[in-house]
Amino acid sequence: MKKNFTLLSYVVIALTLVFTACKKDDDVSPEEEKINQLNGTWEINSAKTPDANETLSGVSITFSGANTTYTVNGLATLESNNLNHGDVFAASGSFSLSGSNFNELTLVSGKVITINVTETTLTLNYSSPYPKPTSDNANITLTATKQ
Repeated sequence: MKKNFTLLSYVVIALTLVFTACKKDDDVSPEEEKINQLNGTWEINSAKTPDANETLSGVSITFSGANTTYTVNGLATLESNNLNHGDVFAASGSFSLSGSNFNELTLVSGKVITINVTETTLTLNYSSPYPKPTSDNANITLTATKQ
């Protein structure tokens, strides 16, 4: 009887180890969590420059977390409003995240954009020559809402 109880104890322990060791790992890294937050289309609706706060329409940026790429629609609007130069956004490209809270978006061009993302709002802050004819860098902040 004691032998059967000992054997049963070993079987229970073994089964417990098997089921707990084979659990699906649902842990998401902080970087993956930020990429998941960025994933999707964001409508850029305003820009803050040293001169003014501007309302924008017809401009969006879509992030694909699966392959860490982005696409900008309405790039001409950004350019005509002095908000984009060749050194910031391209029509599309890849990105990576860095910074202590993965709040720095590095585009394929090497340009670093500080981001703040919530469930519904994305802000992109970067430095770029502003206005276009000058070489003086200025801070520009774009605000977008999730579509």
